[in-house]
Amino acid sequence: MRMLENEGFAWENYIDIFDGGPTMTVRTDQIRSVREAGDSVVTAIDERLGEHKEGDKQLVSFRKLSDFRCAYGWTETREGGVALDPKCAEILGVEPGQTVTHVARW
Repeated sequence: MRMLENEGFAWENYIDIFDGGPTMTVRTDQIRSVREAGDSVVTAIDERLGEHKEGDKQLVSFRKLSDFRCAYGWTETREGGVALDPKCAEILGVEPGQTVTHVARW
């Protein structure tokens, strides 16, 4: 429940009739991860990011709907976009020049 509260969800006194737990609600545009996410062009795949733990750990997604992919990886903001660690880029199947959506995790 705490994780959902950190994302902006709130308990509005509703209990789920099937499992007896609280029903958490939020407007989609008020979810922290949705509100703070940004799109960037991948400018580089940088081995230094994954191995040396440099940069920022972020949730990174690529594509939409049936082709959607998401990974937790190391990123670094650079002029013109963002660099990704090789493992994250491999999982997502992205190359420089393609656009990803990313958001910091805390």
